Amino acid sequence: MRIAQYGRSDLVPLVEFWNKYITPVTPKLFEERVVKHALFDPEGLMIAKENKRIVGFAHACRVGSTGHVCFIFVQPHYRKKGIGSQLLKKALDYLSPCRDVWAAKHFDTPFYGNKDGPFPPLYGSAEFVGLDAGDGETTRFFERRGFHLSHRSIEMECMLRDVPKHGLKRLGEKYYFFSTKNIAPWDKVPYQKKGDFFVDFAVDHAGSLLGAIVWYRLGEEVAGIYDVHIEQHWRDRGIGTWLLTKALEHMGKEKFMRAALVTTEFDRRAVHVYEKVGFKPNKYYSNFMLKQAKA
Repeated sequence: MRIAQYGRSDLVPLVEFWNKYITPVTPKLFEERVVKHALFDPEGLMIAKENKRIVGFAHACRVGSTGHVCFIFVQPHYRKKGIGSQLLKKALDYLSPCRDVWAAKHFDTPFYGNKDGPFPPLYGSAEFVGLDAGDGETTRFFERRGFHLSHRSIEMECMLRDVPKHGLKRLGEKYYFFSTKNIAPWDKVPYQKKGDFFVDFAVDHAGSLLGAIVWYRLGEEVAGIYDVHIEQHWRDRGIGTWLLTKALEHMGKEKFMRAALVTTEFDRRAVHVYEKVGFKPNKYYSNFMLKQAKA
């Protein structure tokens, strides 16, 4: 078994490996999202091979003084043979200049998460933002190597037919709701991305922006909420609940059956609002961090 850094000839076999064990993606998309990214460094993408066949890989990335183990995966048949440990060691060696190292915090990685805009991520969930909290084997793998649980993310879903109509009439007399598709006219909502996405706005009678929700087609029947933002001055007035309810109503009119989003468990304020309009926890994800001795 040999571990070497990524080379140009590895693109197609790496994508074939990815498609077999993770989720379908084209070489073109993988190259655009990963290899051509401004932060990509081939030294950070380590590939394990046996007889020239890929059996696992690890991708590490430096973002300032923060390091990310963006992805680490070993073919099931080759697990418990030390390959994952070797890949992680090489990843941490590459990240040795970094003070903090995150593992499984996919939302903040520039390659595999959904940080760069509203598009269906490679993972195929709403915003795959961590390790499945029920995956005890991988949790122990990181904990044995010095990582500790930092926080958990919550994937939440709601059935659009069950959304309560919170204050729609009362607040609808005070504020306006409108939507754009694939267009974000205000600098405060900088999501100019290709592909179908919607931006739902709340404004007052003077035309001032109160808040916005960005969402997109996640699946045939599922709308994925990318961002919910309420201007600081307009918070604690029920506008977030009202705008979210109106956006969910809009999703139903676009023939979606469900809506999905991800938040963090320590943001109780957001969780409360989402639960108020009908969202329920669907899955929990763990995010791990390692404090390095040197920086």
